[in-house]
Amino acid sequence: MAGSIPDSSSFHWNTPDSILQPTREVLGSIDLDPCSNHGSRVNAQTNFVWPEQDGLLESWAPYKTAYVNPPYGKVHVNPDTKELLLPKEFKDRKDSGADVSAFQSRDITDWHLKCQEFAENGGTAIEVIPAAVNSVKGWHSIIFPSPAMGAFCFFRGRPHFVIDGRESSTGTQEIAAVLWTKDKNMVQSFKKAFSKVGYVVRRI
Repeated sequence: MAGSIPDSSSFHWNTPDSILQPTREVLGSIDLDPCSNHGSRVNAQTNFVWPEQDGLLESWAPYKTAYVNPPYGKVHVNPDTKELLLPKEFKDRKDSGADVSAFQSRDITDWHLKCQEFAENGGTAIEVIPAAVNSVKGWHSIIFPSPAMGAFCFFRGRPHFVIDGRESSTGTQEIAAVLWTKDKNMVQSFKKAFSKVGYVVRRI
């Protein structure tokens, strides 16, 4: 379910090495990838893969570090059957008269809040999300004001995500990496590593 773009040809947009390399410089061994899939390149110690595990419902407490490449758009999930629908699919089913009451709506802000909670409890997460701060939900309401947000990086250029095993020929949008931590040493490591690939802003 990593890095999905609504209504794209593939639901799995896997992280390229240009993002994973500085991530590993900061986190070292990545304990948890809560948004993993069977084509993931993250190589975390533990992977939550939909539908076997729901990264938003599973506990992150046993882990110290996490890399999070969440679904970027809105999705509708049936927690009992593990069925997942994109907005158009959900609308079509609802319009057909089918019962959709069991589905729960989710968006990227749910992942921001999960990362924030993880950092507040002593963990460190790097979350990769769209960089459009005026249109992507959560930047102004969650990320900027949160004491658990240590820094963020706007990448130079548009990263080429890996789709169906192949790196995309063009980047689709500007991307940012958000560091969720209360560890000042992690903030310094993030600045050093991600300054090589983008523009880093730290919390004062």
